[in-house]
Amino acid sequence: MSMIFIGGSREIFELTEPAIARIRPIVVAVHGVLIGDASGADAEAQGLLAGYGYKHVGVFHAAKEPRNDLGDWAVRRQRPGDGARRFWDDSLGRRITRHGRQRASARHGEQAEVI
Repeated sequence: MSMIFIGGSREIFELTEPAIARIRPIVVAVHGVLIGDASGADAEAQGLLAGYGYKHVGVFHAAKEPRNDLGDWAVRRQRPGDGARRFWDDSLGRRITRHGRQRASARHGEQAEVI
């Protein structure tokens, strides 16, 4: 079983058919999935996987509890200080922090699907 990281923008509020079409073969092939707990693409992909009743999912999160764990899957806390980087995002017009959980889940995945 390969481990596949699924992630994407917090600005996505509905998965497109092409995104669903890329996730469906992961389920059919029974690959493991690593995903974040953020709203947006993470939560939408979690909802899709939970709707399939898919069990082979791990959720990375930075807070004490995950914001989203829609399938009651295994969770792994990646503390914000563990590799966090702060930088200015021109598109948002504000400073943001990218937590180590994105890098940790990507590091454990053998492939990635970015939505």
